[in-house]
Amino acid sequence: MDIDKASDKVIFCSEECRKQRLSSIHWQECPVVLTLRLLDINNLALAYRLMMKTSHAKLKEMIPLLQCEAKTQPPKNLGFNKNRIYDASDYRSVYHLTANKEKLSVHEIFARCIEAFIVTKLLLLSGRYFISCDGEPFTPSHEDIVLTGSTLIHHMMVLKCNSFCIAIPKFNVSGNMEHHMEVCGKGVYPASSLWNHSCNPNCTDFYYGKTVVIRTIQFIPAGKSLTISLGVDFAEDRRDSRKLTLITNFYLTCTCEACENNWPIMMDMPRLNILKCTKCNEGEGINPFTKICPNCNLNYDQGGTHRRSPNNYRLICKKLEKVQKDFFIAKKNILLEGSNSEKDIKAVRALIKLFCKYVKQPSFGLLLGQETLRVVCLRRGSCVYVKHNIENTMFDLLCAEMNRALHL
Repeated sequence: MDIDKASDKVIFCSEECRKQRLSSIHWQECPVVLTLRLLDINNLALAYRLMMKTSHAKLKEMIPLLQCEAKTQPPKNLGFNKNRIYDASDYRSVYHLTANKEKLSVHEIFARCIEAFIVTKLLLLSGRYFISCDGEPFTPSHEDIVLTGSTLIHHMMVLKCNSFCIAIPKFNVSGNMEHHMEVCGKGVYPASSLWNHSCNPNCTDFYYGKTVVIRTIQFIPAGKSLTISLGVDFAEDRRDSRKLTLITNFYLTCTCEACENNWPIMMDMPRLNILKCTKCNEGEGINPFTKICPNCNLNYDQGGTHRRSPNNYRLICKKLEKVQKDFFIAKKNILLEGSNSEKDIKAVRALIKLFCKYVKQPSFGLLLGQETLRVVCLRRGSCVYVKHNIENTMFDLLCAEMNRALHL
């Protein structure tokens, strides 16, 4: 469902969609949908829909219990139901997401209160929130309005740092399959909100309709934390810019490896691969002239000739050369020809796995492999194919630069 900006009328994408929405979401939002669009305030429509989906009767029943849980249970236990299951469709999991109340300024708290007041007023004006058990609207008491408004203040704080932008890619079939992302909505995904942020994430998210899917884009050893990006990435945004965005939007100070070591953005990154020590994984990497790790003194020039030796500098370089050759063929097929073949995808994953194991980060080649795998993931989710010219993405420009650098 969408709203036509010229005529201010609701447009449904199909007859099936129209029937579903008229009997559920649209019936609840119809009286205020134009107001929600004209206000255009972050998370206002999402908060309204959350309250409608929960219902006033359920809210009145659950809030005292949830408030008690918040006071008596440790944070790691919050959000689980009585069967010790973290159910993302359960209102409890949404309510117990972090609100960062203690980190908000007076101005920010006041802003959340104003937003909550607006949503409460819209719920009242709709005539479709305060509904009795027999389906009849009723005039809410002062206590009902206070409960609704105070709960909304909490939710506006939660949504500020936990709502996700739902974006789908548009692929241009007449322009070498270049693509750009288009935001089409917002949602709250309690399970995804529990993932840690990193400016060098090892996972990426994409969408099947309203369903979020998360897949790995790095080789992740057992025991290592799974991370996603909250919209900032060291490859595109410099550290100061990332820190400002994370503090402003999520009240988060990032301590990932990219931030701690002030990694350069992708455009400023050297193209030469530096091998890391597989034993200590510390320092500046293996000296390419002496073939010795300056941190632990392991000699990579004495690893023998056995093909399985992990400490043979020449053998490692030979393996990397082979996966890069296969990768650039696969990259061309995926990005220019629109291939989704298992052979090409396998070549991309092979490069990522070997680069994660042997190459010191940040690595231009590894990032290019990750971005190629992201494109594959995006094509497997919800996407749109168009036939007109669209603006080149940063990734398209980087691919062109990489091709020039390698004389491909």
